[in-house]
Amino acid sequence: MKTFDFYRDEKQTIWVRTRFDIQAESYEQALEKIKEVEVDKSESYENTHYWEFLEETLEEITPEENKGEATLEIHSEDTNELIYTNENKTK
Repeated sequence: MKTFDFYRDEKQTIWVRTRFDIQAESYEQALEKIKEVEVDKSESYENTHYWEFLEETLEEITPEENKGEATLEIHSEDTNELIYTNENKTK
């Protein structure tokens, strides 16, 4: 009997926690710096220590939540052929 290899790609959502510190004269000034960084995406936090996936927040999403696009695909490992998708065909 032959063995055939496949892989399953699935789009999911997850929260990511980034730990950082800000040098400022006061707590209020630190809060203002946070607002500046979050509004202006060209800015970044100076002292980012690390980030982690919050695995307990991992959730599957449906094609409806993904603008009708697939959130699950199965491919042949041998040919890379797309075998199955859950794309919403009625978009």
